[in-house]
Amino acid sequence: MRPARAPIAELDRVPLAQEVESDDGAMVPAGLTGTVDGIWAEGAGFEVEFAQPFSALATVRADAIAAHYPRR
Repeated sequence: MRPARAPIAELDRVPLAQEVESDDGAMVPAGLTGTVDGIWAEGAGFEVEFAQPFSALATVRADAIAAHYPRR
């Protein structure tokens, strides 16, 4: 049994488990880490901002997030 993950909060850092499409249509590759800017449907999805290798904003389903790094 896998241990439960802590809930993802705004400003947490999250790496992608899979490629996602940004809000402007660019593909954001798996493994890229971004910052959570918004939480949708009680954690079913997240608005994530990526700064590198290009600036992008993407709505990401919870199952597309590999792990997360809580802000401190």
